[in-house]
Amino acid sequence: MNLNWSIFNFIEKYNDKYLLYNSFTNNLIELEESDHELLVQIKSGNLDGVSPQVISDLKDNYILVESDELLINKIKLARLSTRFSSTRMNLTLAPTTACNFICPYCYEEGADKNKTMNEQTEDEIIKLVSSHSGLERLNVDWYGGEPLLAFDTIQSLTKKLLALPVNEYKATLVTNGYLLDRDKILKLKELKISQIQITLDGLEETHNARRPHRTNKDSFSRIVKNIDDLNKLYPEAELHIRVNIDKDNAEDFFKLHAYFKDKFSNPRSFVYPAYITDFNPCKQTFCFMNRKEQADFALKNLDKFPFGRFYYPITKLGECIARFMNSYIIGPEGELYKCWCDVGEKDKIVGNLREGITNTELYTRYMTGSDPLYDAKCTKCSYFPICNGGCAFRRLKNNQANINEELCTIQKDKIRDFIKAYYEDSNR
Repeated sequence: MNLNWSIFNFIEKYNDKYLLYNSFTNNLIELEESDHELLVQIKSGNLDGVSPQVISDLKDNYILVESDELLINKIKLARLSTRFSSTRMNLTLAPTTACNFICPYCYEEGADKNKTMNEQTEDEIIKLVSSHSGLERLNVDWYGGEPLLAFDTIQSLTKKLLALPVNEYKATLVTNGYLLDRDKILKLKELKISQIQITLDGLEETHNARRPHRTNKDSFSRIVKNIDDLNKLYPEAELHIRVNIDKDNAEDFFKLHAYFKDKFSNPRSFVYPAYITDFNPCKQTFCFMNRKEQADFALKNLDKFPFGRFYYPITKLGECIARFMNSYIIGPEGELYKCWCDVGEKDKIVGNLREGITNTELYTRYMTGSDPLYDAKCTKCSYFPICNGGCAFRRLKNNQANINEELCTIQKDKIRDFIKAYYEDSNR
């Protein structure tokens, strides 16, 4: 049997040891000097004197492989199986496109902000879900606009969804948090909303400047009070506090992280950075970080935040909902989209609840035209198992505009640094 060193292996020296990482298995193995010397010999293709047991162990861990092509095809199969699963459905529901904030970097800039879902659209959504026989799991993401502006719709539609014969139902809420008062918090559990994402772009001054409310100049204080109430009234909920950062406010992330660490002790609440991306032209120019700048920022600030653990690679066997056959982003009038970034954009509508898919060209482009599984540059890459080829929206934009924006995983070229950071953090 002809065995070869896998392209998915990475070796890095750490103090008096070596670390062996394999991106296919996502395993990290600690090595002594003697182990490393043996692996260097094996990597060169020389298996003389290597015991059958060692070869067997390396083969079992996919460090030595018959063919990387076989592993690549396994990844493709796993991702395609996820895409075409008939037992799971993902619904991103925008009960309204209205919003009480006017964030200048919002990618929904220019979208129609005056639409709210009616009961007829609710019933059409129920009809859509009911038409999928054999459905075992239903995931719902409440989105907008600001979805809490249409909280009555969330309650009404949730009641109808929960009455369907689906074994597992899970819901999340993406909100700016301004309207998440005590009355709404007390209803979240019965609505099966177990995960809430709230965005804050820094402490009071920074947040209020970057994410202005339409009328209240100090939305920060109210949102923090609502977060406090959420932790007290619904502590079992998972709270994700997202901080949108660019070069201008990156340091504010650490101030906000420290603030919440001191103020709240709920282990199910955590603060994390999200890099602003130029999805669409904005009214205001932001100092976006490219992929390499994002990685450098994370590695430079390891003493302030556990970026090593945060950026430890994840095997990408799931799929973006833009390529998932059983996923729908549904606007307030029953219009269908393939990406969250398209909500409210009329030319990005791929169909509607009454007629199904009507814009087959755009639908097909999302499903297959931006597919990294058939991009030779992606499939030959050592990072392929831990990278989904980048955002489907941006890949499609690249293809249409014939540009070459790099969409690779943030770990690319810096994997050894992130692995060492993770190892060091894990052994403290």
